[in-house]
Formats: sequence, C-alpha cells, structure tokens
Amino acid sequence: MHPESSVPMAPVASRTAGPAFSFKRTAAIVAAIGLSGACLYLAMRGTDPREIGAALATAHLWLVLPLIVTQVLFYSVKAIRWRVLLSPACSISARRLAAPMMIGFMGNNLLPARLGELIRLHLGARLMRISYSQVLATLVLERLFDFVAVLALFAVGVAILPDVPRTLVSAAYVSALISGVAVVGIFAFVGWTAPTLNLVRRITGILPGAIATAIVRQLELGASGMAALRQPRLLVAIVATSVFQWFLMSFCIFLSFRAVEIHAPFAAAFIVLAATVFGVMVPAAPGFFGTLHLAFVLALTPFHVAENRAMAAAVFYHIIPYVGVILAGAYFVRRMGVGLRDIEREALQAESVR
Repeated sequence: MHPESSVPMAPVASRTAGPAFSFKRTAAIVAAIGLSGACLYLAMRGTDPREIGAALATAHLWLVLPLIVTQVLFYSVKAIRWRVLLSPACSISARRLAAPMMIGFMGNNLLPARLGELIRLHLGARLMRISYSQVLATLVLERLFDFVAVLALFAVGVAILPDVPRTLVSAAYVSALISGVAVVGIFAFVGWTAPTLNLVRRITGILPGAIATAIVRQLELGASGMAALRQPRLLVAIVATSVFQWFLMSFCIFLSFRAVEIHAPFAAAFIVLAATVFGVMVPAAPGFFGTLHLAFVLALTPFHVAENRAMAAAVFYHIIPYVGVILAGAYFVRRMGVGLRDIEREALQAESVR
C-alpha cells in the first residue's frame, strides 16, 4: 500500500449539495482573471509574438533537463523543510509529505482563488492526524521564511549589481519591514506563549464562553505548530533549507536566461526572483499567468534585455515547471484514487464546518 493511501478519504459532499463558491468568491475570481489578463497585455505590449516564438524555437532545449532536475530538488528541499517544521508535532517523512504538497501546488495551477493552499492544509492535517491549526501554523512559517530568504537573495543582488529598479528596491524595503515585524511577533508569541494566551483570555472575556475558549484553543494549537522555532538546531535547518531552495529557484531563472541567449549576470536572477515572488502575491488566475510574466519582463529591463527575449525567458521558466507540477500532482492524486474536484469539495466542506 502506498503511504498516502493509508489515510482514507472522508465521504465527499454530493455534487448537488450546493455551489462551491459564493457570489462574493466568484466576483473575486473574475476580478483576479481580469487582472491576469491586464498584466499579460502589459507584458506583451511592445513585443512581437513571432519573435518570441522564434526565440523559443531556437532555445537551447538541452537546458530543459537541468531545469527539471533543479525543480525536483527545489520541491524536495521544500518537503524536507516542511518535515522539519512539523517534527515537534508529528514524525513523518518528507517523502510522505510530497503528496499533499504537490497536490496543493497543482491545485494552485488549476483551481481559482489559490484553493491549492486549502487543499494542502486539509490533506496535510488528515495525513498527519493533527489539527488544522497546527498545520496552518507551519504553512504560515513556511511563507514567512520563504519571504525572508527571497529578500536576503535580493539584497545580495542589489549589493552586486547597479541600476536595480528603484520601485523594486522600495517594495523590498516595505516587505522587509513587514516581514521583520511578523518575525518579531511570531518569535515573541512562541517565546512567551503563556503570557500571550493569558492576555488573549482577558481580551476575549467579553465574548461568549464557547467562542473565547475556541479562540484560545486554536492559538494553543498554533503555538504547538510553531514549536520548531524553540529548538536552535531545527531553526538553523529551517533557515538553511529556505535559502537553499530559493537559490535553486534562482538557478532555474538563470537557466531560462541562457536558454534564450540572455547574457545577464547570475545575480540578475536574484532580482527577477524577487520581482516574480512579488508578482505572484497579486490575486491572479490559476497558474499565475500574466502577473509572473509582467514581473519577469520588468525586472530584466535595467539589464538592457529586449522585451521579446525577456518574454521568451519568462515563458521558458514558467511553462516547464507549470506542466511538471501538474503531472506530479496528478500522479499523487491517482495514487490516492480520487479526483482533484473531489478533494477540492472535501476541503471546502471541512473549511465551512470549521
């Protein structure tokens, strides 16, 4: 029996149980798709699709193999880091964590409203038989350390290269400030959990007893999900894997440069990495089409890269991993013996119950 198949699927809501999306959610999805379309238009404005096609047709396709290998390493390191983050709460291998992680990333590529995040949370909690709050805490930490690692690599790029876009540097300063406040807040919560919970109990004293108790309980579970931060050895591993995985992603960007004959320095990949990370934070269509491409093209402008070449590199960088993530996610979905839509409905149902 496969490891992930040892956890049975819960009964899935009937297809007639009601719409999966409210009007408000549907409106948000339509707006996100519209924003993706606008970003794609801006990225393509001033380019010649024939020249982009020609650049891709003459691309060094042998670089596809190292790109795929590096992507596999990237997700392997991400799974290892998730195992480290979860280790105080449960003992599980990175190999078993690959299933919920890759299915979640596939969901982000195919489903609207970043439902892949909810799917990963749901499948992870069910696989490890721990609470949603504990898993959610590890995902919050993961996102925070990702951001800090990307900002660190961006700072290296700024230190090495001249003419980094001023707007991107300003955005990085703001992001660093927000990330710094978040890091301090989380470490304070983890370090002084009991006093924090006592303060929350006082604040929530005006609420009905059941609600106040539920809030405190969820915070307690969240603190247990962040317990890895209390152990220096685990903290070092989290920081090291965070920086390493995003260095690997920078290498993927650099390979995309070389594939279409862009001769920007390696440090430019750190700048593009930061721009694309900022870009995919914007609500967009599934797969981050448009937002990622516009960020990629704009970040290469200071390096005097022709827009057609920049767009070709963005497509090369995006499409191969995009397809790879979908194939990997489909493989794990098949091993679980269910469909992605079934998992999506189950995750939405569980979310509504919580």
